[in-house]
Amino acid sequence: MKANFFIVGPPKCASSSLHYYVNQHPEIFMSEIKETHFFGTYYDKDEIGSYEEAHFTGSEAFPIRGESTPTYSFLPLVPKRLYDYNPDAKMVFIFRDPVDRAFSGWLMQNGTGVEKEDFPTAIDLNFKQQKELDFHASDFELKWKRDQYLRKNKNKLEIRTFLEAGLYADQMKRYLEVFPAEQIHVVIFDDIRKDLDGVIKGISTFLGIDNSFVLKDKEVKNPYTTRRFTGLYRTFGAERLAKWAKVMPPFIQPMLRSVSKKKEVNKPKADDATKARLREYFKESNLELSKMIGRDLSHWNK
Repeated sequence: MKANFFIVGPPKCASSSLHYYVNQHPEIFMSEIKETHFFGTYYDKDEIGSYEEAHFTGSEAFPIRGESTPTYSFLPLVPKRLYDYNPDAKMVFIFRDPVDRAFSGWLMQNGTGVEKEDFPTAIDLNFKQQKELDFHASDFELKWKRDQYLRKNKNKLEIRTFLEAGLYADQMKRYLEVFPAEQIHVVIFDDIRKDLDGVIKGISTFLGIDNSFVLKDKEVKNPYTTRRFTGLYRTFGAERLAKWAKVMPPFIQPMLRSVSKKKEVNKPKADDATKARLREYFKESNLELSKMIGRDLSHWNK
């Protein structure tokens, strides 16, 4: 069955929770694997049948069939690929204060061992990268695929997107170049916290399904946590450690999960100087997005 609904991101804007929430709606089928990355990292038009079989088998009875891959928001090649795949598909963006989003992205990547620099240095390197790497260049896709491979297999990062993932107005414009405005819906991160029922009602209305549905389970997915033995994660990476754990004898695996179990801690804060630098950088984009969606976002610039 063809997918007709995509939560396109950006990353660290509650897409994990929203994927879980909308999947509770009786008329929505969401892919079991939340982030397929098919239309970004793994795209091959000859493999679309395999993509549908892997992620949407059993969805025949559902009018809405979707997936959530946050990098779809800022990868320039994705909007046209999604349109070519299904021109009637509907998109949901979730936008969060881009400074908070950038820091949250750094926390995740630093915690899993991929990003080894501190936050100010990582942002410096991202600004430097902008002078050297064009996301619209013909060779960008190959560079992106290489980066994704190295992240998973070598615990190495080559492309930072702390800045690019927060340029929301540009992301919206790229999608509006191929999709009609009525097929794009925007959720603001703060609304998920303040009025989750209203957010779900809005998405249901947008999708043309029963908007009287009320969530039963409102558990937050993918909250901030850290790990014990962070040195191991930063040396070897979360992906490789997970692979090694899977080949251990079955009786050892529960012990490994126990000793490496995530623990809740007080969330760190970004330094004021870097925050101020990012506020200035994102200011124009925030103002443009505010006009595009008719929503006051001036608090993001303070």
